Amino acid sequence: MIHWLPPPGGTYKVNIDGVFHVGTGHTRAGGLIRDHLGRWAGGFNMNIGFAMVTGAELWGLLQGLMLAWNMGLRWIQAEVDSESVIKCIGEERQNHGLHAGIIAGIQELKQRD
Repeated sequence: MIHWLPPPGGTYKVNIDGVFHVGTGHTRAGGLIRDHLGRWAGGFNMNIGFAMVTGAELWGLLQGLMLAWNMGLRWIQAEVDSESVIKCIGEERQNHGLHAGIIAGIQELKQRD
């Protein structure tokens, strides 16, 4: 059974999901932030427009990290369910085409204190 695992005490977890609607091509992303006890700390839902699912997941991750930063949360874990997103943000100085700006934003947020 799949279930949410809490982050270590004193930290927060950002869970992200992107959705691609096959019939229309529209994408959305959403996420939420919870503390180590599972208490809701914040969340978001965004309409992205036309993109593939990887783009939706990347936009969601960027938005979730920005939300956590703006809330003053500095010790966070992020979870996404896309292996391609994890690979993209782990690659340094690669040509990411349409996603280059989003990935650069995610990497910049990861490097902040």
